[in-house]
Amino acid sequence: MWKILYEKGRFFEKAMGTIKGQIRRVRDLFRIHHYDGIYLHMSVTPLGTSLFERLYLWLEKYTIYDVEDNIFVEKSYGRNRLAKLLKGAPKTKVLVRNADHVITSSPFLNDYCMGINKKNSAPSLVRQ
Repeated sequence: MWKILYEKGRFFEKAMGTIKGQIRRVRDLFRIHHYDGIYLHMSVTPLGTSLFERLYLWLEKYTIYDVEDNIFVEKSYGRNRLAKLLKGAPKTKVLVRNADHVITSSPFLNDYCMGINKKNSAPSLVRQ
């Protein structure tokens, strides 16, 4: 999927890759209870609402969320309005607010996350 994602055209292959990914995330919902925790980078799914993120947070015992500075960058999808509609904007806030631990990549991002995380223990790690 990554090989064709940003190529022009190939709509059917991209749609099938997206569907396969969504199916894997549904399957993971039934396996998640076997693990002590999960590590999330960016989001659970790249498209849709924050439903999957909320389900993962609810089902998992411990969640580590690795957030990047690009959450502050206004996404530009050019002429692809469909991509803009399918992207779930509130996913990052849901994950930062509810994760047990948040890994940040800058002091500014760390301060932002500390302001919205409900749990006092997170975020705490700043990578340099």
